[in-house]
Amino acid sequence: MILTTLLLLSSSMAFGQSVADRDPSAPVVVLNSGGSAFELYVEPNSGTNDSPHQAYVPIGTDGSSTGDSIDNRNFSFYSNRANLPLFIGEVPQQVTSLIFRLNVDVDLDNGNDVLVVAGGSGTSYEVIATTTQTADNGDLTYVLNFTDICGLTSFDCSSFEKDDDTNASAKFNLYIFVSNNAVGDGDIVDPASSGTGAIYEINLSNRVYQNNIMEVFDLFKGDSQLTVDLRGFSMSNDRGLFGLVTPAGSGLCSGVSDTDTNDTLGGLSKTFSNLLDLESRVITGQVKIKNLSNDICQRVRVFNCDLYGFCSYASQEFQNTPENIQALLEKQACFFFTAGFGEQHPIVDFFQAWRDNTLRKFWLGRQFIKVYYRVAPQYTPFILERPWLQSFIRGVAYVLYGAIKWGWLILLLGTFGIVQNRFRKKLSH
Repeated sequence: MILTTLLLLSSSMAFGQSVADRDPSAPVVVLNSGGSAFELYVEPNSGTNDSPHQAYVPIGTDGSSTGDSIDNRNFSFYSNRANLPLFIGEVPQQVTSLIFRLNVDVDLDNGNDVLVVAGGSGTSYEVIATTTQTADNGDLTYVLNFTDICGLTSFDCSSFEKDDDTNASAKFNLYIFVSNNAVGDGDIVDPASSGTGAIYEINLSNRVYQNNIMEVFDLFKGDSQLTVDLRGFSMSNDRGLFGLVTPAGSGLCSGVSDTDTNDTLGGLSKTFSNLLDLESRVITGQVKIKNLSNDICQRVRVFNCDLYGFCSYASQEFQNTPENIQALLEKQACFFFTAGFGEQHPIVDFFQAWRDNTLRKFWLGRQFIKVYYRVAPQYTPFILERPWLQSFIRGVAYVLYGAIKWGWLILLLGTFGIVQNRFRKKLSH
């Protein structure tokens, strides 16, 4: 059933007397472990020795030791997380294999063609499996068992012992080609003399980031979007930020809904299908969550995930409600700056507070507010239709923000400069 399903996947390689990729933009590698199969993340390259495709294979630990090991499968976003490969020494704990989706186009006239899989790097690859081709033009799903991979003299599977610490990583290359000559297991082949082949860099890791925290400071509303203000951490083989966005019913909401920062995807019973790719690798800053429904309360957690499918602990859960820009303008009552930013924003919040806590205390300030409320709403549609004007207003807002918040410091430094300059002139006379 698994092989039948995989044959329906898009093709990734074409084999001839020399091997070349038909569609290097979409190589397919599937992990099959314990009878459960899922597609791995692959970075497509040219498939050559200098630029191999890069496949990322997660290795599980089950937390069975009494040491520092944890069950890192709880950090995986794969739905079949219980079936991540596990090793006892160099022996797979369950039937585990890598499945390559190939498209074969070879000359079988002499009947001697074999598909060869070798592992290694550079000019020295050790043959670990061969199979006689039975089709000269069509789909082929090739299954490579981890038992064969662990038989490589240059690769040690025991470094991923299932109860070891979750900090191991390793890689090796697989060279897949068609040969007319007799080739046996253990033979050493060189891609330069064996014909052009399709080469994959197989990256393995059991590493998780249980000591790092994703922290969300606030969640700002906008029109059909929310903006997360966060602080994260760098992650090797970083894939980016993902959001767990959960609609919580109609109506307005805001604030922190859960302060816990030690929830894993497994603990929350969530997988990749529940996550929204935020398409960002920001470590500290603001990230937008777009295409949300207005007037629906949204609960948001953020994860940092790597190419192996391992994610950090979840951030705190914040909630807020996206709103139509007109409703937001009326509620913020800070028309020009809200129109400029197009969303709830800390700068807009600052001017709201400045209006309420400073301007309203003076007669002249209250008169300015009255005139502003009478005039500003007429011009907000004009601003919203012109992105260049929104950019200009944002720039003005930042300048005024700096002048108001740090004006005393600017005045102090300016006064000090004037006094110092006069003192120097006096000394020169």
